[in-house]
Amino acid sequence: MLHVMPLGDAVEHVSDDDCVCGPTAKMIKAEDGSVVWLMIHHSLDGREITEGHQGES
Repeated sequence: MLHVMPLGDAVEHVSDDDCVCGPTAKMIKAEDGSVVWLMIHHSLDGREITEGHQGES
């Protein structure tokens, strides 16, 4: 499982699905058919409001 965490956030994130930010799990399917889970952690300092959601699909 891979984790994407915001840097310099108001809280310290942990590489776990029990993180205080309530990360979202996203399944990524590779070309070879294998599956990897990506845990996307959410910032708690409000940066999404000013940065937008660039790169999300």
